[in-house]
Parts: sequence; structure tokens; C-alpha cells
Amino acid sequence: MLPHQANAPDALSDYAIPKDALVVISQYVIYRHLVLWSEPEQFQQERFTPAQATTRHRCAYLPFGDGPRRCLGEPLALMEMHPVLATLAQAYTL
Repeated sequence: MLPHQANAPDALSDYAIPKDALVVISQYVIYRHLVLWSEPEQFQQERFTPAQATTRHRCAYLPFGDGPRRCLGEPLALMEMHPVLATLAQAYTL
């Protein structure tokens, strides 16, 4: 969940969002939305290729959030991912 507080009145479609309202973005719901993902309950690794990433909505995949509150640890997590996966691949037979 990505909670945010509205700093000004706004609207989302026909829904009014008052100032100071708590707006919560559910990544679980986004990742299963049929408009954003075809067959969302299935793992399809081709969804994450650079070519596919350029065609999907920029907020369809938010592992680190987005905007000014985007996770500061994203570069570190992405950097650490490679040695961790290499270590796991050496230690286990997949």
C-alpha cells in the first residue's frame, strides 16, 4: 500500500478528493487490473522486457512507488539484486 495525503482538493474521475484526505494506492489491485494487464493472475516474464515496459501505463507497475516520494532505496536494491541472484544460483540447483 502506498498512502498519500491530498494537499489540495482534487478529483479522480467523478470522485471528489477533499484536502487532507488519505488516499491509498493498492499495488495488489493495480497489478490485477484487467485494463492494465492481460491475464493478470499468470506470470508472463515477457511483460518486463524493455519493449513491453515502454508500451504499458507508467503507473501500471510501481514496485518502488512513484513521484516525489519514490523509494530512495531503489538504486541500491537494483544494484544488490545481481550479486544476490548470482550467489543463490551458485548455491542452489534450480
